[in-house]
Amino acid sequence: MLRATLSIKNCIDISKHSSLIAYLKKQNIGYKPKKSTVFSRDQIDKFLKDAPQEFLPHKTALIIGISGACRTDELYQMKVSDVESLNNKISIVIPNTKTYHPRSFLITDVQWINIVAEYINLRKHVEGEKFFQQLRFGKITKQSFGHNTIAQFPKKIATFLGLNNADSFTGHCFRRTSATLLANRGGDVLQLKRLGGWKSSSVAEGYVENSSEGQEKVAQLLSSAKTKIQQEAIPSTSHDPANIVTASTSKHEFIFSKDDKYGINLTFNTYDSSNVVININKPT
Repeated sequence: MLRATLSIKNCIDISKHSSLIAYLKKQNIGYKPKKSTVFSRDQIDKFLKDAPQEFLPHKTALIIGISGACRTDELYQMKVSDVESLNNKISIVIPNTKTYHPRSFLITDVQWINIVAEYINLRKHVEGEKFFQQLRFGKITKQSFGHNTIAQFPKKIATFLGLNNADSFTGHCFRRTSATLLANRGGDVLQLKRLGGWKSSSVAEGYVENSSEGQEKVAQLLSSAKTKIQQEAIPSTSHDPANIVTASTSKHEFIFSKDDKYGINLTFNTYDSSNVVININKPT
């Protein structure tokens, strides 16, 4: 970011200054960028259920923002023609994105469809291209929401929910919440890239690695590996009514059988095709 800014604003190419690059990299060690806090599914459902009608534009923005991992600018630029109501679903197209690749998505949840449809019914009586218009006294006005106002939507939602860290819910919240929810539900890197329109896999991989679903899978793999090692290290024995005892490891199997009529039979098997059988017959 610094290199691009200096190149554009001051026509300075710092890539030629190796000492400066090394210094900046050293200073960057341990730096963790601040990221927006995300909403949980329970918090989303609570807001959509409890918030009054004056929050209808915020509800609609929340639903669309999460369904399509939308940036603030994408919500701000959204037009009425980009949203289409179909049978049992709502189709939304984002023609202009940060990566210059249009993307589209659907809303299929019945409750979410009803909320967006309610806003659309109020919005259709007002002229103008912008989709998000302000709501006053139960009616949509001709004044559209500004970019900064839409960026404050997550903070207002967090404030309504009574969350202590409301200031940490930035304009990037809807996009991060969408990716986090998908990753926690087991979404893979390809699905995340399609959702957010990312060209690089690094961002999507970060969501997968940090997801609760991914962490649980790792924990289960480690746990099952530990159990398997224990089973291989400790021979297992079993008894049955026929007086047969079996002991085995991953490489050997030892079978001891006793018969009151014929005597004792010892069988030693190895899984490299070597077998040893010892019969101790009962004296006649």
